[in-house]
Amino acid sequence: TAAGYGSAISYDNHGNTTTLAGETLTYDGADRHVATTAAGSTVTYQRDVTGRIVARTAPVPAPRPVWRASGAAVNNGAGSTTLVLARPAATTGDVMVAIIATAGAALSAPAGWKQVGATATTGVSTTVWWRTATGSDPSSWTFTLATSQKAAGRIVAYSGAHQTDPIDVVATAVNPSSTSQPAPQGTTTDTNPTSLSIVSVPTNTSFTPAASTTERLDKAGTAGAPTITVEMANHNQDIAGLSAQRTPIGAVAAIGAVMTVALRPADSATTATLRYSYSGGADATAVTMNTTN
Repeated sequence: TAAGYGSAISYDNHGNTTTLAGETLTYDGADRHVATTAAGSTVTYQRDVTGRIVARTAPVPAPRPVWRASGAAVNNGAGSTTLVLARPAATTGDVMVAIIATAGAALSAPAGWKQVGATATTGVSTTVWWRTATGSDPSSWTFTLATSQKAAGRIVAYSGAHQTDPIDVVATAVNPSSTSQPAPQGTTTDTNPTSLSIVSVPTNTSFTPAASTTERLDKAGTAGAPTITVEMANHNQDIAGLSAQRTPIGAVAAIGAVMTVALRPADSATTATLRYSYSGGADATAVTMNTTN
């Protein structure tokens, strides 16, 4: 879920809810709700003298995040307490996503990387982080394993993602032993997200990416148990809501730790206003307010 959705509820002196589930609500002098801000975007409402909503102004959907570049996909050989990942050829403002699988060891990231989520099953653990690219980034970062183990991963960069709050939704699951490794579905809140389907297994193998996806990572640890393989592919989602399930196919059957991460687009600089009218004896609305408008 988006950052802030576990925060406390706040009220003003009139008892109006001012913060709720990562949203900031604004009221006019008559205690009427007139604006909501969430993830850097603001929706405003215009009301008539009776308090009815007559107009709603909101940012138009921004273009979806687009893959920019990937650093080298690497492993740490026979195993160690570190994995060094190269910076991709990202432009300042791009959102970089680091994906690492280990044979179960916990991971810690260098300063500046924010954890997105983690998923694990017997013999394999995958952790994902993000950070925004700057002009002063180093050429690589060293991630640390709690114990010496095999690990593999990569950093991938996307342009057009929200620079300060890029994660729309995260979903994790584990799969029984199979060549099919379906990634979990997640319910997005933003239009035009880019979803990353991530799977890791406790064996040395390779994957055929799911239909309608583009593979960005397929890297195994060195042969010889315990070892791992991690795969990631991205796909487009046009509307907010439940994502389509994507199922990469492994060359060998194995249990899997899987994750879906949806990247939200940057805020749009353009707004659109939808106007509402009321007519008839029953005072019915010409446009019905619901979760989509």
